[in-house]
Amino acid sequence: MKIGDKKVLSEVEMRTKLMNYAKNLGCDQELKMIYEKYYRLLRNCKNEQERQAIGAMGVEEVHKFLDMKGELVVDGKLILPSKEEKKG
Repeated sequence: MKIGDKKVLSEVEMRTKLMNYAKNLGCDQELKMIYEKYYRLLRNCKNEQERQAIGAMGVEEVHKFLDMKGELVVDGKLILPSKEEKKG
């Protein structure tokens, strides 16, 4: 899928890309632990609003853990502005 001129990756494509990035940084085991933490939380949650909030917290934690600079948008909602925007 494309939004504007940016291709939106599937969840599997994004996880693969992030895991490869983490392997290059030498922190893939820590990233796996973050994924597992949120899998456990989501597995036991039946409320859809809570599941959405847990998912957003998970992607935010991964974004911060990997020290991503760009904005984080999930389902069209801005979760974190880019680091450059925060400074200004």
